[in-house]
Amino acid sequence: MNDRVVILGAGHAGLQCAATLRQLGVEAPILMIGAEDALPYDRPPLSKAWLKGELPEERLLLRKPAFYEAKRIDVMRNMRVTGIDPAAHRLQLADGDGITYGTLVLATGAAPRLLPADMVSATDPEGYDRLLTLRSLADARRIKSRLAASSSLLVIGGGYIGLEVAASARALDLAVTVIEATDKLMPRLGSPPVSAFFAALHRQHGVDVRLATRLSQLFLDKDGVRARLADGTEIAADCALVGIGARPRTELAEKAGIACEDGVLVDEQLRTSAADIFAIGDMARLKHSRYGSIRLESIQNANDSAQIAARVIAGDRQARYDPLPWFWSEQFGVRLQTVGLAQVACRHLLRGDPDSGTFSVLHMDAGDRLLALDSVNTPRDFMQAKRLIAAGVRLHPARASDPTLALKDAVVDEGGAPPG
Repeated sequence: MNDRVVILGAGHAGLQCAATLRQLGVEAPILMIGAEDALPYDRPPLSKAWLKGELPEERLLLRKPAFYEAKRIDVMRNMRVTGIDPAAHRLQLADGDGITYGTLVLATGAAPRLLPADMVSATDPEGYDRLLTLRSLADARRIKSRLAASSSLLVIGGGYIGLEVAASARALDLAVTVIEATDKLMPRLGSPPVSAFFAALHRQHGVDVRLATRLSQLFLDKDGVRARLADGTEIAADCALVGIGARPRTELAEKAGIACEDGVLVDEQLRTSAADIFAIGDMARLKHSRYGSIRLESIQNANDSAQIAARVIAGDRQARYDPLPWFWSEQFGVRLQTVGLAQVACRHLLRGDPDSGTFSVLHMDAGDRLLALDSVNTPRDFMQAKRLIAAGVRLHPARASDPTLALKDAVVDEGGAPPG
């Protein structure tokens, strides 16, 4: 009987799953298959410290090569899988070979969303070299090389990646323009005070931030890029970064008949609709007890979902995945930490003064239970919020809004009274 565990994807989630299996004493052969040439590496620094030249590339590796040999984890690099046969428990490789598995873990992550093809035109094939996205180390190398030869950058999309690259480009002394189609930066955050704070922060550092600004057409040539906006105005730059979100890489799963819906659908044990196939990380869509149907894109989710899947594979029948999501970003030395999801909240409380550069935004339900918190340079609020959200406690709104009090001191008893 084939007991080999094959992990399709060699990023944070894939490595964490393999490492956890070994920690749990699983002796079965483990094979990771990655499309990239590099061993698993740390992705968050690609838009920040590494892009600015503050972190050498060798320090991006999550584990040194000797780790894989010591743990008997085989890594197949620079290999593309073209098909999955769930009935035969077999993978088809791009080089024509096939690999059988006992258990398959899908960990292929997500890919950058691209501009519609009819929105981009190039008078010279070299112009496409000036249109950038960021997901992989190869992408980051292209960006670093292009920024080094440029004096200006256009960022299309005001989300995490776009803003982090914008901040790094300003640190490299490029002129930067950010255009965002909605009326706020980081619109998925659902926190107007935080969005307004970061818009002001970027402008203070010389970024030209344009909100409610839609791109109509992007023209590329060997000398630069030119963006025509919906109002007819144009922006010229040496290069452009597209940061308009990511889509889960579900093509192989869909082709194999595995249930997908903006992600591979999984149960609370990360099992897919196909026997002996799990999905973890950015590509997995699960039903959450607090937030409903969600797909998470974060290192925390990659690592935590991988650990739960590994426990289930190792025989833990009680393991369940119901995560408390958290995310972080750093721009111009300001640290944003978010725990929970604000989209399901019905009221929002400001805790502290944004002008001070230190504040939080609380997102609560109708019963004053904390569902999410955005923390700007307030790590204590972030850490306490993680515990309070997990506990499902109610907060006294006035006390929770007072930054001189600890968040935990705003917890109310079942009768609605604050402590003391």
